[in-house]
Amino acid sequence: GQRFSRKGILCTLQLEDYRNNVVIPHEETLPKAKADRLKLMRHCMANFSSIFAIYTDETNTAQQLFDQVQMQKPAIDLTDENGISHRVWVVQDEGIIEKWQELMSNKQVYIADGHHRYETALEFQREMAGKGFEKCNRVMVTLVNTFDPGLVVFPTYRMVHNVPGFDAQNLKEKLRSIYKTVDLPLHDLTSTAGIEKSAQAIVDALAEADKDYHNFCMYTGGNQALMFSIRRTGEKFKPEKSAEWNSLDVTILQEKILNQQLGIGDKERAEGNMLAYTRDAGEALAKVISGEFQASFLLNPTQTSEVIAVAGRGEKMPQKSTFYYPKLVTGLVINPLDK
Repeated sequence: GQRFSRKGILCTLQLEDYRNNVVIPHEETLPKAKADRLKLMRHCMANFSSIFAIYTDETNTAQQLFDQVQMQKPAIDLTDENGISHRVWVVQDEGIIEKWQELMSNKQVYIADGHHRYETALEFQREMAGKGFEKCNRVMVTLVNTFDPGLVVFPTYRMVHNVPGFDAQNLKEKLRSIYKTVDLPLHDLTSTAGIEKSAQAIVDALAEADKDYHNFCMYTGGNQALMFSIRRTGEKFKPEKSAEWNSLDVTILQEKILNQQLGIGDKERAEGNMLAYTRDAGEALAKVISGEFQASFLLNPTQTSEVIAVAGRGEKMPQKSTFYYPKLVTGLVINPLDK
């Protein structure tokens, strides 16, 4: 396979309210996830996991600075259990630090991963106001340029269960009557290798499908999956939202299928009892085969350009709309807030 190298600036960032339009979110968040993270911050007074944020710089000025820094030996050099190499250089050259500060001084920063952590940090900042903990006004981030060739984004697949009266055959017939559909024959599903091969075939079929359509694949069990394609018409099925929001695969899947066909709306998503997520296409199939889930929905990845277009309008995508790979390693660098 192809090798990628992604470079980022690991630093602390001044916490900004979203209303200031400096730090821009793109995904919805859930209260329960933030409550857990807030407890961790209260007890440990530290950031253990860096927020992954992106910015736009067509000149890629940071690359020249990276080249200077990488002439030294890294302070941390490790390979994780997935075979991914992580290296960290400590920058002590004031001149390089000032150039990075100058580069970022007028940039908008978009949260790629870590919305719950950022909003938790904002809440913790409010709690600690006036108590002398100045470091609580900042949060640990890793900043990556959107023009970095190593910025890779994958999709997050949807798995549904506990849908009352779920009827797979009836749902297939509905989709066939409304959309363009193709039955995808799958390989032997009795082994892990067979499931992985079938999953890859679905991922490939989605990637190669007609770009004039929004393409999805539904698996409800058995030896075939149903690919269904919705023509790109520019329809604003949610008139109060922008054209960019209405044209996202994740929003179309959420509104037209999960909500309208299966009754998984805002309330059900918040409760978390009917919808789960996976970044592994093989797992999306295996969970249905095992009977744990009723159906899985696979889709193509959201592009970074789409993230910026929607976030720039002040709109939020559905939860788990993006998966920037690989995730930043938790605990690689710790930012104490009490010193």
